[in-house]
Amino acid sequence: MKKKIELKKKGKSNKGITLIALVITIIVLLILAAVSIATLTGENGILTKASTAKKETEMATEDEKVRLAVAASIDNNGDFDSNLLPSELEKYELTGTPSGDNIIVDTKNKIYTIDSKGKITETNKTNTDQKEEIVTAPESYVKSFNAGKGGNDNIIGYIVKNTKNQNAYDMIFVGTGEMGTGWYGNTEGELREPLSDYASFGSMTTWKADFINIKFSSGIINIPEWTFNGSNTLEKIVLPNTIERIGDGAFYGNNNIKNITIPASVKNMGYDVFCYWTLGQTITIMGSIDEWSSGWNGRCDANIVYKNQ
Repeated sequence: MKKKIELKKKGKSNKGITLIALVITIIVLLILAAVSIATLTGENGILTKASTAKKETEMATEDEKVRLAVAASIDNNGDFDSNLLPSELEKYELTGTPSGDNIIVDTKNKIYTIDSKGKITETNKTNTDQKEEIVTAPESYVKSFNAGKGGNDNIIGYIVKNTKNQNAYDMIFVGTGEMGTGWYGNTEGELREPLSDYASFGSMTTWKADFINIKFSSGIINIPEWTFNGSNTLEKIVLPNTIERIGDGAFYGNNNIKNITIPASVKNMGYDVFCYWTLGQTITIMGSIDEWSSGWNGRCDANIVYKNQ
C-alpha cells in the first residue's frame, strides 16, 4: 500500500512540473516571436531595410536613365540640344513635358527639371506630406480663361461650382509652364499681364465670387505675385511638386486657410507672401529656404514647420 501511495504522489508532482514547463515554454516562444517580428518589421527591421533598399535602387535607376538621356542629347559641338531630349527619354520609357524653357520628367519617385543648358534639378516626391492629386480640365465649368504668361493658352483657368456649397466656387489651373501675373501695374488699373478675367482676387472686377479651393496641375512652375491677395474665403490651396517660384504677396491676407504645404521644388519665394497670416494657421516648408527673399514671412504670425532642414 505504501508503494502505491508513493507512486500517486510522484505522478502529481510530475504533472505540476510539466504544466510549469509548458507555461515557461509558451512564454519563451512568445518572446522569440516578438523578437522575430521586431527583427523583421521594426524601423531597422529586415523587411523595412529591404523596402528601403528597393526604393533606393528604383531611384538610382531613374537617375541613371534621366542622366543618360541628357548625355545622349549633347550634339557634336558639345552643347545640350533640348530638341533631342524627348526622343532620348522615350528610349528609357520616360516622358518629357515642356515647361517654359525647361523640360519636366515625372517619374515614380522624383520630378526632374532639365533646363535649356542640360542642368538637372531633382525634387524627391517623398519630401511631401500630401499625396499629389492629378488635376485635369473639368468636364463642366462656369467660366474659363487664359492664365499663361502674356495671356497665352498654355495654362487655362477654370471656374467651377464648389461641390459642397453651391453659392461658392473653386478654381482649377491646368497646363504647363509659367502663369501670367495678375496684379495691377499702375494707378490707372492696367494689368501688367492682361488676362481677360484673371486678376488678384482682392481686385477682381469681371467675376465676383467666393472661391474656396484652388488646384494646380503638375507642370505649372510659378504662382504670380499678389495672385490670391485679399481673398478671405479661400480654405485650401494645394501646390504641385513642379512649382519653382512664388511671387510677392501671393497669399497675402488669406486668413481662412488652415494650412498650406510648400513643396521642396520651390526655390524662390518673394516678400510678404504670407502677410497677416495668424497663429491658427500652419505653413509647412518641405525644402530649403536659402534662396528665398529675406522678407518672405514678413508680418506673418502663422506656425511655420520646417520638415527637412
